[in-house]
Amino acid sequence: MPPQRSLLRQRNASFVCAAIAIALSVFNSPASAVDPLYTVEERAFAVASPSLIYLEAQVTGFLRRKDTGEKFDAAAILVSNKCTGFAVSAQGHAISATHCVRPTADAVHRTAASQLAASRVRAGHLQPGQREAFAKEVLDSTDFTGETQGSKAKSVVLGQPYKGEAGAPAGKALEAEVVASQSIADGDVVLLKFASTIPAVQLAEAGTSTGSPATIVSLAVDSDGRNFLPRFKPAKITGEYGSRVPPSFQMDADLGEVSLGGMVVDASGRVVGMINVNPSAPSKVNNHVTNLEHIKRILSQANTQNSASPADDAYRAGLNSYFSGRYSDAGGKFDAVLAAHADHPLAASYKKFAAELLAVEGEKTEDSGLPGWALALIVSLAAALVAAVGLIFYLNGKRRSATPAATAGYSPATGHDSGQAAEYDYMSIFRQPSDGAEKTD
Repeated sequence: MPPQRSLLRQRNASFVCAAIAIALSVFNSPASAVDPLYTVEERAFAVASPSLIYLEAQVTGFLRRKDTGEKFDAAAILVSNKCTGFAVSAQGHAISATHCVRPTADAVHRTAASQLAASRVRAGHLQPGQREAFAKEVLDSTDFTGETQGSKAKSVVLGQPYKGEAGAPAGKALEAEVVASQSIADGDVVLLKFASTIPAVQLAEAGTSTGSPATIVSLAVDSDGRNFLPRFKPAKITGEYGSRVPPSFQMDADLGEVSLGGMVVDASGRVVGMINVNPSAPSKVNNHVTNLEHIKRILSQANTQNSASPADDAYRAGLNSYFSGRYSDAGGKFDAVLAAHADHPLAASYKKFAAELLAVEGEKTEDSGLPGWALALIVSLAAALVAAVGLIFYLNGKRRSATPAATAGYSPATGHDSGQAAEYDYMSIFRQPSDGAEKTD
């Protein structure tokens, strides 16, 4: 057979095989074969973030002279630590970092002296260069007490679910009870209890390890410096820190000062560790991970289980349907969540997203694993390809009948790369800025 005719037949056969392959892929591809329109980190954030809590640990007292018992300043001083927590039970239990929620008396005293010095500088009673020396003098000569000499300063832990406002007015924040706490050396995990139910996150079976990818989920300061909003960032566990057992870890990501006490989660949105401060860094860089075993230990010691409410289960089921393209089913599950918790932070948003995508894409069919619009498009393309194959056969037949067989040699056909169309990122409202996280003052 002449080489030219052989080549034409091979090419025609290749077109036919391509058409058959496309048709088979359309009608037999499972849902998992469809490229998702979201990243692993975005889905993990959607699963875990409703359990976030903005925390303020407030200590109110007076600096009082050690020698006379008199108040060094007539005004009460409020020392406030800001950090993140996350709910872990259907009964309102939450986890955070001990050194934020229960600061030591020495730490509170130092902060109070520093705040008094700063206020004197702002009022013009001190020069900026005198601030440090004045703060040390106050620290050495006073105690931080309550209303009367020898009494303890008043302490309270306040929480705002999902997002927060610094110094929020009374009634906006929920008061928390400290159930149990670990020292910094023993894990630095504190267990809180709120009277109200907050969506609970799931704990993973095992914690993280060196080299593992993860996502950090916490609150971070907004551009106004007063409001704190949920954020996430991809991270990688770069190694262990120190020699304690179980180990703590270092990671290559940070979401700012208030991220202390936030979550490190796996691809499924389950907690594998707690965000903590780097003890060796001069600034407050929260790029350390407290081992999951410390969280599980404090829950066990307090006889508390990591549990979910029916609304939590419905929300996660709704996300599974949503991210699988079953938008009608997702909408129904989010309705169930909102019926139980009308103020759920994300269920209403995802219900809206599901309705919008259903209108644009249609429902994914069970047979193909594809949304209806994608199925119709691919079927049309396959039909066009089959028609093109038929046209090629026809033209080749005409050419063979009109042209003698060629006897010259030929060059093999070369392949080509195909690009991939850009996808619509409907999760972009949660995507993080590329620059570094902002710090609080």
